[in-house]
Amino acid sequence: MFDLIFSIKEVDDVAGQLLGWVKREQGANSIHHQGPYAISLSGSMGSGKTTLIRAMGKHLGCSPLPSSPTFSLIQNYLTAGGNQVVHADLFRLLDAREWLALDPEMHYLDAEWLWVEWPDKAAAYMPKGMAQFELKAWNIAQNSTALMDQRRLIFTGWVP
Repeated sequence: MFDLIFSIKEVDDVAGQLLGWVKREQGANSIHHQGPYAISLSGSMGSGKTTLIRAMGKHLGCSPLPSSPTFSLIQNYLTAGGNQVVHADLFRLLDAREWLALDPEMHYLDAEWLWVEWPDKAAAYMPKGMAQFELKAWNIAQNSTALMDQRRLIFTGWVP
C-alpha cells in the first residue's frame, strides 16, 4: 500500500518514491499491465497534481519540466535517458468520447511513462494496470491553518 502525508517542500522526494513504487509494482508478475508505466492522479483543483507531476519530471530529468497541459490536453517530454513521458490533463474534456477522439494509445504507444490528471473523465478507457492515486490537501489538526501545505497521496487501486 502507498499512503503518504507530506509537505509541499517534500514533493521532490515523494515523486521519487512514487515513481520507484509504481515501477516496482507494475513490473511485478501480479500486475498485468501493457505499455508504459502508468499513473493516474485524482484530486480537487489545487490539490497539487501538476506540482507532483512536475516533480516526477524533475526526478526523471525531463527538460523542459512538465507543466499543466490543460489547454493542449496531452504533452510529451523526454527524460534524461531519452525515454518518452506522456502527460495528459483531462479536466477540459466534456466526456470520454473526446479522449477517444485524441487516439490516446498512439500518444503513449512508445512511452516509458503515462501520467494522467483527472482520469475520471475517461475512466473506462484508462490502460489496464494503471496505478490510481488520489491527492488531497491534508490538515491533521482539522481546525488549524498551520498545516495547510500538507498533502496526502493515497494509492486507490489498479485499473482492471
